Amino acid sequence: RTFVMYIAFQAPLEIKDKDTDIPPAQRGRSYSHRFTVAGGAQPVTWRLLPGSVLPKGLAFNAASGELRGTPTETGQFRFSIEVTDVLKTVAARELVLGVFEPVSVQLPVPVGGAAGADFRVELRLDNGHPPVVWKLTGGSLPPGLQLDEKTGLISGRPSAPGTFSFRVQATDALGLIGTAQ
Repeated sequence: RTFVMYIAFQAPLEIKDKDTDIPPAQRGRSYSHRFTVAGGAQPVTWRLLPGSVLPKGLAFNAASGELRGTPTETGQFRFSIEVTDVLKTVAARELVLGVFEPVSVQLPVPVGGAAGADFRVELRLDNGHPPVVWKLTGGSLPPGLQLDEKTGLISGRPSAPGTFSFRVQATDALGLIGTAQ
């Protein structure tokens, strides 16, 4: 008799997310992050390990590997997750989630100018962590004005009168985002 045995190589199971992969959260704002795996055999199940501390308002979904909710407190929260694949291979990782005060873009009020006259207004990101990157994400500035992406300064000489609506976004060094319209 001849027996044939097939052996399949399966890459080791690992949790791909590291501390730097987890986006920070903002107190009072909706948050969601789904953890990912590499290798192993699907399907997988997740588990939040004993001793883990999540901020109030966030919950871990063991079926999907998602951390979701609206945190109600700030701080650095240390927790450990574990994933098990269908072959009972296990991988675990200890992580830290930072929850910060919400950032907000402050526009000086009122913002007005005159066609042909020099114009300068500096936007501000409250509770942000420098450096901050600014960008226009909707609408348009009046012709002749521009947004400095490093300083949040809107300046120039508007060439046409009118009412202009635009949306700006500021992203700080931690990846926290604030917007204003």
